[in-house]
Amino acid sequence: MSALLTTAPGVKVLATSREQLNLREEWLHSLSGMSYPATGAGGQVEAYTAIQLFTQCARQMQPDFDVASEAAAITRICQLVEGMPLGIELAATWLKFYSCGQIAKEITHDLDFLTTALSNVPARHRSLRAIFEHSWHLLSASEQYVLQRLAAFRGGFTQAAAERVVGAARTVLLALVEKSLLQLTPARRFQFHELMRQFAEEKLFTAPQAAA
Repeated sequence: MSALLTTAPGVKVLATSREQLNLREEWLHSLSGMSYPATGAGGQVEAYTAIQLFTQCARQMQPDFDVASEAAAITRICQLVEGMPLGIELAATWLKFYSCGQIAKEITHDLDFLTTALSNVPARHRSLRAIFEHSWHLLSASEQYVLQRLAAFRGGFTQAAAERVVGAARTVLLALVEKSLLQLTPARRFQFHELMRQFAEEKLFTAPQAAA
């Protein structure tokens, strides 16, 4: 990539990746989940992009799907997956069997619920666990060690707290941010996507040193 940009300075490359390329020529534009209503928010939920995507996917399952009657449960689903498009799509596939309220309830206590058996979906996109596992195996041993222990934090944490409680070096925290496993807020606090935090917590509980 760097050689291409050096050889052809007029070329611009738009690339999406879970991990930064770490090239001198790179300009970063962070992407977050789709917009969804906050808890207690009023107004028309259809204005939010996460609700719109869920509705579109839902109508593939049920052409007469009524957003208005399911608004509260749809909002809860989008909150639980934090606007993640794949999470929304996977949740909507379960409308063949469950109501939106039941789907939301399942998501809260079962990470493996968000999966699909669709034959033309790549294996790495058939469940959130598959995505998380793929990212997990790309981490170094020290990054895995820190990530699973950071799952003890709920609601975010500071660099100082991570260093004091978990022994997380700043270089490891930076690497986890660059690999899109942690987010750094404008207030300079680190935070997990909640479903990723649950996955890391599972890894902690099943780690050999945790069982010792």
